[in-house]
Amino acid sequence: MARHITLALDQSAVAGSEEDDLRRLAARAAEAASLGSDLLLLPELDWGGYGSVDASRARALSQEELQARLAPVATRQRLDIVIGYGEREGEAIYNSLLWVGNDGEIVANYRKLHLWGDYEKAVFTAGKTRPPLIARHGLNFGLLICFDLDHAVTAQDLARRGADVILVSSATCAPFHMVPLIQAPARAYENAVFLAFCNRSDTDGENPFIGESRVLAPDASILAANDAREAQMIRARIAPADFADWRRRYSYHDALRRDIYPAP
Repeated sequence: MARHITLALDQSAVAGSEEDDLRRLAARAAEAASLGSDLLLLPELDWGGYGSVDASRARALSQEELQARLAPVATRQRLDIVIGYGEREGEAIYNSLLWVGNDGEIVANYRKLHLWGDYEKAVFTAGKTRPPLIARHGLNFGLLICFDLDHAVTAQDLARRGADVILVSSATCAPFHMVPLIQAPARAYENAVFLAFCNRSDTDGENPFIGESRVLAPDASILAANDAREAQMIRARIAPADFADWRRRYSYHDALRRDIYPAP
């Protein structure tokens, strides 16, 4: 049985200059480490900001460039960091997640498959490969970004491939409170997985980001939640042994009639 780990989620995604972002990241990582966390999950496009076409293009980095900035923080705090960013590869920019391990090395990179709205489609190229399954800390992790979660097949596919935990980095705004409050628990429940939903909370515009980050158990119970738009870090202990019986008895995705519905 996999050992337990502690996840920290921080929804205070306030983008500034690169120097400001690095200072902010260092402080958040230090706080997560002080809470005994193994992994810090941050929101969609945490690095560089969400919503400005020009800023998103200007702040985009390659995987290696962002790794170089994160590695000193991750190794100093002995903390895995999963962060949303604009990833530049050649002429293309992707809405991506980079996972840097506590040794400073790249663990995984995922490019968002389902782009949402005019802004994302104007800036980013959609990813072309399914979300990765990552064996880490004795568990199997899947990665999704925001609108990916609206497509139930993405979580179902990860569960079928053996995911224990799905990490969702998001930029969900008003009026879509149903995403953290209804959709995220449903994905956890219907796939019998732990699900961590880390959302932005940093704007006061016409459609402000709503925060409401949370960590959900396989039975959809809440392990930790920030039900406000406050810049507050939450953490949760992920212990598969606590839900082993539930997952064995209620893995509904395993019961799907594959002769009728062969995919995912």
